[in-house]
Amino acid sequence: MDSAIRHGESYRQIVLRMMLTNFGSIRTTSPTFTNALLTLLAHLQYIDPLRIGIEQAIKEEGWTKAAMDKMELLESFMKESQRVDIIGAVLGNRLAIGDLTLNGVFIPKGTMLASNILDSHFSKSAWGSDSPEFDPYRCLNLQKESGKPIRITTMSPFVLTFGHGRHACPGRYFAAQEMKLMMVYMLVHYDVKLDSRTGERQKNWWVGNICLPDSRAKILLRRRRKVESE
Repeated sequence: MDSAIRHGESYRQIVLRMMLTNFGSIRTTSPTFTNALLTLLAHLQYIDPLRIGIEQAIKEEGWTKAAMDKMELLESFMKESQRVDIIGAVLGNRLAIGDLTLNGVFIPKGTMLASNILDSHFSKSAWGSDSPEFDPYRCLNLQKESGKPIRITTMSPFVLTFGHGRHACPGRYFAAQEMKLMMVYMLVHYDVKLDSRTGERQKNWWVGNICLPDSRAKILLRRRRKVESE
C-alpha cells in the first residue's frame, strides 16, 4: 500500500486491485476443488484408500502442514483432477506488442496468443496412451519412475491450471493447502455421496472457452459414526 501511494495511486485504485486479486483467487480455487470433490464422488472406490493415507498422516503429524505433505495419494488424486477436470480450453492470453519470431513462427504485432490446455493436459506423449482417463495413481507412478516430485503446485507445460514460468500463480501453495485441507476434513468427518440415481457426476458447463462444474450438482453428507463416538 505504501508503495502504491508513493506512485500516486489513490485508495480507490488500491481497493479495486485487491478486489480483483480476491476475485481471481476465489474464482479459480472454488471450481478446482469442486471438480476434485465431484470426481471423487463419481469414483467411490478411491475413498477408502485416501482415508487410510489421510488418517495415518494425521496420526503421525496431527493436523499440520507436515501431515498434508505426507498424503501422497491425495496429492496425486488432486493433481490428476487438476489435469483432467480442466477449467477452460485456453489460458494465459497474451498480446504481441511487436513483431517477433517464436520457434520459427512469425507473429505479427497485435496478435493474440494463448496456451492450448486441451492439447497439454491430454498429451499422450506426456501422460501415456490412456491420458483421457482419470487415474488417481498416475502422478504417484510417474513420480516413482522419474524420481522427481509431482505435486499440485509443480509447474509443467502439461498442466497449466496455475500457469507456467515466470507468471505462474504465486498463491498456488496456499491454494493447494487450502483445497487439500477441505478435502481431508470432509473425508475424515463425513460420509459423502452424489445426490444422483446413477452415481455419475453431471457434465461440466462450457461458457465460451471457460469450463465450470454444474452448479446444480448436489451432494449428500452424513457425519461419520466413528467421528461421532470420539
